Amino acid sequence: MKPTLPPPPPRRRALLESLAIFAGLAALYLVLIVVFTRPLISNVLDCTPRGSGSGDQCQTIWFFWWTKAALLDLHRSPFWTDMIYYPYGTGLGYHISPLTNLLAILVSVLSGAPVNSPLIYNVLVLVSFVVTGLGTFALIRHVVGNTLAAFLGSLFVTFSPYCLFHLDHLNLISIGWGISSIYFVIRYLGTHRFLHLAPAVLLFIVQFYMSLTNAMLVACFVFFYLLFSAKEILSSLQRRRLILRGIGGVLFAALLAMPLLLSLRNCDSRWLLSWRDSIPYSTSLLDFVAPTHRPSQTGPGEAYIGWLIIAPAVAALLYTRRKLRHKWAALGGIFLVLSLGPALVIGGRQVFDGWMPYRWLYSLVPYFNLSRTPSRFVILAQLCLSVLASYGIAAVADRVGRVRKRAFRQILRGAGTTLVIAAIYLSYVRGPILLSPMYVPPVYQEVAADPAIKTICNLPIAEKLQICNWYMYWQTTHGRKEVNGYLTHHSSTATPLLDSIKTWEEFGPEQKARLIAAGVDAVVLHHPQQESELIRLK
Repeated sequence: MKPTLPPPPPRRRALLESLAIFAGLAALYLVLIVVFTRPLISNVLDCTPRGSGSGDQCQTIWFFWWTKAALLDLHRSPFWTDMIYYPYGTGLGYHISPLTNLLAILVSVLSGAPVNSPLIYNVLVLVSFVVTGLGTFALIRHVVGNTLAAFLGSLFVTFSPYCLFHLDHLNLISIGWGISSIYFVIRYLGTHRFLHLAPAVLLFIVQFYMSLTNAMLVACFVFFYLLFSAKEILSSLQRRRLILRGIGGVLFAALLAMPLLLSLRNCDSRWLLSWRDSIPYSTSLLDFVAPTHRPSQTGPGEAYIGWLIIAPAVAALLYTRRKLRHKWAALGGIFLVLSLGPALVIGGRQVFDGWMPYRWLYSLVPYFNLSRTPSRFVILAQLCLSVLASYGIAAVADRVGRVRKRAFRQILRGAGTTLVIAAIYLSYVRGPILLSPMYVPPVYQEVAADPAIKTICNLPIAEKLQICNWYMYWQTTHGRKEVNGYLTHHSSTATPLLDSIKTWEEFGPEQKARLIAAGVDAVVLHHPQQESELIRLK
């Protein structure tokens, strides 16, 4: 007779069950994102999602390529480069996402695909959505206490219009790491255990090195959450240990963040925008409930929340009895107000100009004025509303759980889950997403094949950002230094030559002499509706 193995200890059994749940959910999120972003999966090798239509995925791929070149080929820091903005070069501290770039290099090694391949970008998009789903699920399950409600609530964040709108901004859709950090902060406040504080700090640092913007959003969330939890913290019998450990965690996070913070020490005063510069990037009240479709973007707009999540959130606020719902409602309201920016826009007119809360946050928090887009607070509001909606879903699930016949219960739960997923798709996606073919003009093969060409200049220099982003992507295929470049925050000494080129209406002897004097070997002229032309200067 075979000896029977003893059952695993309760704690280990719970851990194994949780791992099994998360593994199954990861697979499910992956299936859903493939469906929600169709036809991306069939074009994964030669296209990227268009998202908002900014073309910033080209810049992201350039950072993959540059980080690999700097670390593995040149053996130098990736925080500064003269591959763009030649001959002056520029610091990259504000824009570079070191951990994302290292992850891209790892995926490149494992897959065998070049680091500048669209495949690498698309894989990281899928990974970001899965991490967001798992982090949001863990947070909601802990707060609400219902697994099905947590899964359905997590879909409102994972596949939110904000995330689908920003498919071309890998740094912004990496918010899942920050949400996971928030989850462990909340766990730490409840247990006071170092076991929960440590991952909260480490996940925040992961988010910090993936997206400075998202790290700022997470820090704002934690600040307001602690503010609303001050009474419970101060009344805790272990408040001294709780606070001291928390301060230690903050200091340790600051220490780990120091390398990137030091790269910002030469912050250019031109980067520090006026609060008025953020008004065009704010949301309006109508944006929350009225979808705004444009031919060049995916989904109904980044600020769209929709009645699909508002209705169960309001129902939960009115009909559930748990006190915690008021905290999440207040937090959601704060972030909705902050997303409105420094002035309330109603019917195209600015009301309370300079008196909205975002204006004071913009002025008082160091480095916050490096950002100019208040609408990004919408994702935090979406997170809070998803928690409230999950309370409502949990109430319905509890009623379904009282049905006596098990088979009927399973049918109701399956039908309800399918209905919510279908409703999210129809409300937030509504059809195939737009793709950007990652086309490279043949002229760059000629550039790459000529060893005499060390530096090039792409013309024209359009005011639109997209063409400059594409110049950076095309650079990853030929590897020559470029006069061109586009970073919203670059070194103050980077652009004298580039600024003078922007004023040219035609390329003639005077312009040729200026480029030769700067050490440029060739010019690539891009003609509308024609093949691009390579002009050698030497």
